[in-house]
Amino acid sequence: MDLVRALKSALQRKDGEKAETLFARLYEENRGLVVYVLTRYLRAREDVEDLLNETFLDFYRSLPSIDGKPGPYLAASARNKAISLLRKRSREVPFPEDYEPFVPDFAKAIAFEEWAKRVVGEEDYSIISLHLGEGIDFPELARRTGRKEAEIKSRYYRALRKLREGEGK
Repeated sequence: MDLVRALKSALQRKDGEKAETLFARLYEENRGLVVYVLTRYLRAREDVEDLLNETFLDFYRSLPSIDGKPGPYLAASARNKAISLLRKRSREVPFPEDYEPFVPDFAKAIAFEEWAKRVVGEEDYSIISLHLGEGIDFPELARRTGRKEAEIKSRYYRALRKLREGEGK
């Protein structure tokens, strides 16, 4: 049974837990596609995140009328939402004449972040992110996490090594 039919069936049986699990799986399987489509049109990460959520919310609301694979519906919906947002904004502030659509690098950053969290785990990734991204030193990280500074350093350097090894694969 495909995912859409299974989700519809769980909703009809009023099996909320199963429906939630299936919808989460559907979201994870199709999130990348929707982000890709949205980033083809939009520059701001906040816009992409907002429309990502709207796209899946509309999909959920339209579920009774959807048959087949969710990808085509989600891609078309995301595209239409992005174009609608651009049209709305074009009435508010005109685009410069030399405007060219651009694909932002944050879509790659989102993919990297998800990959890195799978490789080293959420907690170690947050240590790396706070130290490198926000400049928080090891004593402060130790204080925030309730761990010893030596443990934080060990986890940090071990996680970096795992990421370097994972890049070569």
